[in-house]
Amino acid sequence: MIGYMDKRLLTLKEAARYLGKTDKALYLSVMRKEVPFRKWGKKLIFDRMELDKFISTLPGVTFEDVLANKYSPLR
Repeated sequence: MIGYMDKRLLTLKEAARYLGKTDKALYLSVMRKEVPFRKWGKKLIFDRMELDKFISTLPGVTFEDVLANKYSPLR
Protein backbone atom coordinates (compact mmCIF):
# COMPACT_ATOMS: atom_id res chain seq x y z
CA MET A 1 0.00 0.00 0.00
CA ILE A 2 1.39 3.38 -1.00
CA GLY A 3 1.20 6.13 1.64
CA TYR A 4 0.01 9.57 0.61
CA MET A 5 3.54 10.96 1.07
CA ASP A 6 4.71 8.64 -1.73
CA LYS A 7 1.95 9.57 -4.16
CA ARG A 8 2.03 12.48 -6.57
CA LEU A 9 -1.74 12.87 -6.96
CA LEU A 10 -3.68 13.24 -3.73
CA THR A 11 -7.35 13.06 -2.81
CA LEU A 12 -8.97 15.89 -0.86
CA LYS A 13 -8.52 13.98 2.40
CA GLU A 14 -4.85 13.20 1.67
CA ALA A 15 -4.12 16.78 0.56
CA ALA A 16 -5.79 18.16 3.69
CA ARG A 17 -3.63 15.90 5.87
CA TYR A 18 -0.53 16.88 3.85
CA LEU A 19 -1.28 20.60 4.35
CA GLY A 20 -2.31 20.24 7.99
CA LYS A 21 -5.88 21.38 7.31
CA THR A 22 -9.27 19.81 7.86
CA ASP A 23 -11.13 18.44 4.84
CA LYS A 24 -13.68 21.25 5.18
CA ALA A 25 -11.01 23.97 5.42
CA LEU A 26 -9.26 22.68 2.29
CA TYR A 27 -12.57 22.43 0.43
CA LEU A 28 -13.33 26.07 1.32
CA SER A 29 -9.85 27.06 0.06
CA VAL A 30 -10.63 25.24 -3.20
CA MET A 31 -13.94 27.06 -3.58
CA ARG A 32 -12.11 30.38 -3.06
CA LYS A 33 -9.45 29.19 -5.57
CA GLU A 34 -6.68 29.70 -3.00
CA VAL A 35 -4.91 26.38 -3.61
CA PRO A 36 -4.00 24.57 -6.84
CA PHE A 37 -6.33 21.68 -7.70
CA ARG A 38 -7.77 19.73 -10.62
CA LYS A 39 -11.13 18.15 -11.20
CA TRP A 40 -11.33 14.60 -12.49
CA GLY A 41 -14.97 14.10 -13.20
CA LYS A 42 -16.62 15.07 -9.94
CA LYS A 43 -13.52 14.38 -7.84
CA LEU A 44 -11.00 16.95 -6.71
CA ILE A 45 -7.36 15.92 -7.05
CA PHE A 46 -4.23 17.70 -5.91
CA ASP A 47 -0.72 17.45 -7.36
CA ARG A 48 1.70 17.20 -4.43
CA MET A 49 4.40 19.02 -6.44
CA GLU A 50 2.01 21.93 -7.10
CA LEU A 51 1.11 22.01 -3.40
CA ASP A 52 4.81 22.15 -2.49
CA LYS A 53 5.32 25.04 -4.90
CA PHE A 54 2.24 26.80 -3.49
CA ILE A 55 3.54 26.36 0.08
CA SER A 56 6.92 27.83 -0.88
CA THR A 57 5.20 31.05 -2.04
CA LEU A 58 3.44 31.63 1.29
CA PRO A 59 4.84 34.42 3.47
CA GLY A 60 6.71 33.45 6.61
CA VAL A 61 10.02 32.10 7.78
CA THR A 62 12.00 30.31 5.10
CA PHE A 63 14.34 27.39 5.54
CA GLU A 64 17.19 29.69 4.50
CA ASP A 65 16.27 32.13 7.33
CA VAL A 66 16.49 29.30 9.85
CA LEU A 67 19.88 28.19 8.52
CA ALA A 68 21.15 31.79 8.67
CA ASN A 69 19.96 32.05 12.31
CA LYS A 70 17.59 34.88 11.41
CA TYR A 71 14.88 33.02 13.30
CA SER A 72 15.11 31.10 16.51
CA PRO A 73 12.07 29.20 17.76
CA LEU A 74 13.49 29.46 21.29
CA ARG A 75 13.37 33.26 21.48
